This record gives sequence, C-alpha cells and structure tokens, in this order.
Amino acid sequence: MSSKQNELAKHFASLHVPGKPLVLANVYDCATTQAMLSLRPQLQAVATASYGIANVAGLNDYTMTLEAHVEALTRISNIIKAAEPEANNHLGIPLSIDIIDGYGPRLADAITKIIEVGAVGCNLEDSHFDPATMSVKLYSVEEMKERLLLAKKVATDLGVPDFVFNVRTDAVFVQDGVTPAQVMERAKTEQPIDEAIVRGKAYLSTGVPTTIFIWAGPYSVGTSSENLKRYLKEFDGRVSVHINRKDAGGLSVDELAKLGVARISIGPEFLFQSMEAIKGLAKNILGGGHMGTLTLKA
Repeated sequence: MSSKQNELAKHFASLHVPGKPLVLANVYDCATTQAMLSLRPQLQAVATASYGIANVAGLNDYTMTLEAHVEALTRISNIIKAAEPEANNHLGIPLSIDIIDGYGPRLADAITKIIEVGAVGCNLEDSHFDPATMSVKLYSVEEMKERLLLAKKVATDLGVPDFVFNVRTDAVFVQDGVTPAQVMERAKTEQPIDEAIVRGKAYLSTGVPTTIFIWAGPYSVGTSSENLKRYLKEFDGRVSVHINRKDAGGLSVDELAKLGVARISIGPEFLFQSMEAIKGLAKNILGGGHMGTLTLKA
C-alpha cells in the first residue's frame, strides 16, 4: 500500500476528538454512498453498515461471505475514490468499513481485503455467530486482544500502521449460547455494563483501538446518559456511540458532543427508515391514492 493511504488514515484518526465528534451517516450501497457524498464537505468521511450491505443482497451479517461483502465494498469504494480525489490535500475521502467480527479465523484476510479496497479504518466486534450451535458468542477478553494485535500487525505490514480501529463490545447484552433473536430481546431491557467496561479497558490496553463502541442494541435503554458518562470517564473520552432516534429517547448530536463523545454513527438506521417510508408511499398508491411526498421529522 502507498504512504498516501496511511496519511489518509492519520487524517481520519485526527477527526476523532472527544467533545467534537466525527459524525458518520453509514452507507450500504451505491445509492446511499452517492447521497452522502452530495453532502460534502459537511460529510467528513464515509462509513459502511454491514447489516445494510447484507440486507440489500438478501443476506444477513451471519450469512454474508467475506467475498460477497468485498464485492459490494469495492463498488462503494470506487464511487468514493472518483467523487473528490482532491479532498484532504489530494488524499481523498476516508472510508471506514464495518467488518462485523472480522470473519472469525479469516480476520487477517478480511483486514487485507478491506485495505486493498481502500479502507483506512474499520469497525470490529467481539461477538460472533457460531453456525454449529446457531448462537451468538463473545470472544474471551484474551482472544479479542490477540485478534486486535493481529489486525494491527496486518495493517502495519500492508503499510497502513495508523489504520483506525473502532472496537465494539457487545458484552452489555450478549451472553454465550443465546440465539440472535434472544440477543435482540435482551437488548430491550437495560443490562449491567461492568463487563463492557472491563473489556473496553482491556482492548484499549493493547494500543490498537482509536475508540471503543459499546453496542447496546437498537433501543435507547443501553445507552442512557448515565451509562455514557461512565464510559467517557473510564475510556478518557475515546468513545463511539450509535445515535438513537429522538422518539426512542435518543440524544441529539449536539447533546452527545457536550457529553464528550469522539465518534457518532447511525448503523443501518437509514435502511430501516427508508423501508418504512417506501411501504407508506406504496400503500397509498396501491389503495388508489396520490403519489405522496416524504416529510422529514426531527
């Protein structure tokens, strides 16, 4: 890889500032990528949502292969590279890729492939799906630390030592042996956060993560202000959060910034809300009505 890619990684890392967070509106296909790029220069970087990419392909995070994922990522990356090559002193626009848990034993291969695609950062999780038992499990703390060090080594060997790792722990609501459906059910109630904090500190001790992302499910209960304040204190502000909907009790970007977070993302929220909007428009015309117009709500 060229030194140019590592310089872009350095720039991307510099955007993670506690109290002045990087805001990422995650994309999942060519259309959403083009839509986000139209918001340049307000949009500082592009990040992908693996759930959305898998959904578009008729798959899910657990059935999408690395090859299928990379195929979609290549199309997204090509659009980004062509959009504004002169951005950031001709370094381009940073791309961060959600690679779930790194595809288990194929972690080194996954890091290699996304760097080859052009990524300068990734989201990496400590939970994984076990097809043998059809359940979700957590890597042990030591296993995850080893995986982080391996991922860092691969990036360094490829010439991108400043590759940005946003490390996600699912310890708030994942317990070994639970099914994906049970995981989501647990996420509807607030769970103890102590193990997530222990894990976050352990991951930071490797020197690999830029930020720690504690995923508490698609509900606001796991990311209350009090929990977030504790994360920020324990991780010295190196915290990434998923912004929740206002009607679900989520805080605004400005409110999260005042608390001191360093990174904000939306995951596959665009996909969820777009599908609901499409159903509403279609229902109206299928019922004999006019073609409607979407109205944005804060």
